[in-house]
Amino acid sequence: MKDTRIIEILFVIAIACGFFTSCVSTNSVGKNIKYNDSAYRQAVMENDYAVAYAMLNSVNPKKITIAQQIDKALLEYYLGEYDAANETFKMTLQRIDDALISQNEIESKVGSASSFYIPTFYESLIADTFDALTYYKNGDLDSAMSRTTRAYNKLNAYNVSEIRQEISEPEDALISEDTSDSFVQSLAAIGIPGATALQFIAQFQNIHLPKAPSENDIYKGSAFAAYIRMLITAINESERDENVEKILKQLAADVETDFVDISNSSNGRIEVLALSGSINQRQDAAIFIDAESLVRAIAEVYAATQNVEAFVITRLLTATDGQMGYTIHYPKYVRQYPASPVAKRVSLNDGTSKTPVLLEDFDLAVLQDVNMTARKTIKRNLAIDLLAKTPLFITQTAIYMATAKQLSGNPIMDIFLVAAIKGFVSALADIDPKADIRQSMAIPSKAYCTGFTVAPGVYSVTVEYDNGSIETIDNVIVQSGKSILVESICK
Repeated sequence: MKDTRIIEILFVIAIACGFFTSCVSTNSVGKNIKYNDSAYRQAVMENDYAVAYAMLNSVNPKKITIAQQIDKALLEYYLGEYDAANETFKMTLQRIDDALISQNEIESKVGSASSFYIPTFYESLIADTFDALTYYKNGDLDSAMSRTTRAYNKLNAYNVSEIRQEISEPEDALISEDTSDSFVQSLAAIGIPGATALQFIAQFQNIHLPKAPSENDIYKGSAFAAYIRMLITAINESERDENVEKILKQLAADVETDFVDISNSSNGRIEVLALSGSINQRQDAAIFIDAESLVRAIAEVYAATQNVEAFVITRLLTATDGQMGYTIHYPKYVRQYPASPVAKRVSLNDGTSKTPVLLEDFDLAVLQDVNMTARKTIKRNLAIDLLAKTPLFITQTAIYMATAKQLSGNPIMDIFLVAAIKGFVSALADIDPKADIRQSMAIPSKAYCTGFTVAPGVYSVTVEYDNGSIETIDNVIVQSGKSILVESICK
């Protein structure tokens, strides 16, 4: 009886400790470090979470984005600061709710970067699920259950059919009729025939677009979120939900769920979750469409009306070679990090071992999101660029040609023309709308899991990764009819 009581006390302590282990540095966080985006990305990539966190901690709380706030909470989680992570997740999830409520009132995230960041669906699910884990690690099973319910409700309401219908519909034209008409009218105002304008705009049809989204590009939901929901439900001895089990089996058919029936057994269950790597990121890609023929046509109109010599047109086009055009930005998926470590073996000190299965590939969510938005972004940014930059081409060409006319016959004409050309190029800088590539960068790349049904007792769990890392979690206390989660993080 006395031994049983000791085990129960140790079990409560074990839940509070969370059986957290990691093959990354978890040095205590020092002073804040001024945020620099490239340095921050590098710190995350190199698993230097203390430095990455110190950078995020230096960002003005009024200016920190939702994506950065998700990262901050995750970094606190990895560093074992569960109370801090819980508070940050709480603020983050409220901001996510506010962003989604306001989504119809602001500019869509697809296209140029807006200061208002709307998180992706997968980021929202992951934030909810990791928040549930912070509660679990602090021994608050009721709150952990509440957070998994929040994630589950999102999963349950997620309508894949609507997305499937959207991608099956005929695509809009690359350049809409309204955009084309506005382009033609702006050139017609200075005397350029519509046929010439249409001839120029026709070359845009040769743009090599990213592939159109397909069924494989539709995000179907998070197996990670469903698994944690099922596990917390079992640990909390709440009513079993067969619908979430169905969702998990659809997303990750090989995952064992024996823990759902363990409450009626004399044995206990050890569930092992292994998180590895850092999620791949979006990068900004661009398509450049040379506007030399357009600028030449505009310049020739002014040359004819202002009696400017033809050589000044050649001077302009030669000096600005490759710098005058429309730059269309869009998001692109690029594998930036080394391949994430694969959890290849989990073993117990009683000699049993298993090969964990892939629970979720978080990189796939990024790839799917990019594939779903890239073509839309190109079309949208092309329309913005045409309508914003064409009047600028007209205005700057007029200024340049007027300068050339005033300086006609002046011996230092070339110096002033060079200055006018620099002004031309400077006016075009930073006009092109950029793609929005913001995202949470501290999300893991992969999640693996496996489980063991064992007799009550105290165990050691060892997780081996294919990069040579080995994690051992000692003093895992198993009780009859109960499951316990053991977690390893190897970035």
